[in-house]
Parts: sequence; C-alpha cells; structure tokens
Amino acid sequence: MLDCHCQKPTISPDPRDNGACLRCLGHMRSEWESNNETVTEFFDRLEEATLPRRGPAPDAGWNIPAWFERFRLHCEVRELAGRKTFGNTFHNRDNCREAQEEAADAALYSFFQTLVSRRAAQDENYELALTAAFHAAKLHEALDNLRSRRHEPISTSLSPP
Repeated sequence: MLDCHCQKPTISPDPRDNGACLRCLGHMRSEWESNNETVTEFFDRLEEATLPRRGPAPDAGWNIPAWFERFRLHCEVRELAGRKTFGNTFHNRDNCREAQEEAADAALYSFFQTLVSRRAAQDENYELALTAAFHAAKLHEALDNLRSRRHEPISTSLSPP
C-alpha cells in the first residue's frame, strides 16, 4: 500500500481500513499519528534537549525536576483525552496558529490572575506573572519561526472574534 501524501488527510474511522486515508486510500504510518510511542519519543527528546544533566537517575541517567514531571504528565493526560475525542484531526488544522492562540491565552491568564489576587488583597506576584507571560511570548515567537521555516504565512494582524 502506498503512503498517504495528502496535505490534509482524512483517516477512515473504520478500523477495518487499517488507517487508510479516505481521500487517496494511502496508508498513514504510525509515526505520523498521535500515539503512545510518538508522544513518549517527543517528550523524551524534550527532556534531553532542554534539561541540564544533574547526575544519575534510575534508568534515565537524568535527574528530572518535579515541575517537568508534572508538566509532562499533564501533557500526556491531555493528549490521551484529546486522542479519544479528536483522533488525527490535527493533520487538518493549522497547529502552529492554534498554539499561538493558546500562548496568547496563557499570557492573558497570567494577567487575569494578578487581578484576582489584587481583588483578594493578596500579593499579586506580578514578577512571576510577568515571567509566565514572557515565556508565553517566547512560545509565540518560536511558533512564528517554525511557520517561517515551513514557508507558512505569519499573521501580522488579528481581528477580534
């Protein structure tokens, strides 16, 4: 069977079709799908690329910070829930654009939390909120770079919903 080369494949929901695209009848390789293996590979590579080596840990050779373990678990749980709901529909959407919208939302959530804290007469932790918003801005920038390298248009103006 030939591989699917459609820009926006439509995977047959029928398990008897064994992952065939309804548009071209080509096969979707498992490494193109969101599954346990590809998720594990991605987050393993993220750990290796971004976390400093801090000494040996059982089996992995890394001392993974607790915050990263919580982040990874959160991502894995959300991906699994989304896989059941959405399947491979990510092949049919602009994932970078969607992520940029989420990055903007993350910055706004940080801002909103300062207002909630202010209303509750608590320390606003403005510096931490700004740090979180800065990382959201850097995520947005990195996604712009990814889009640019893939020769995808970068939106310079947005209209409110």
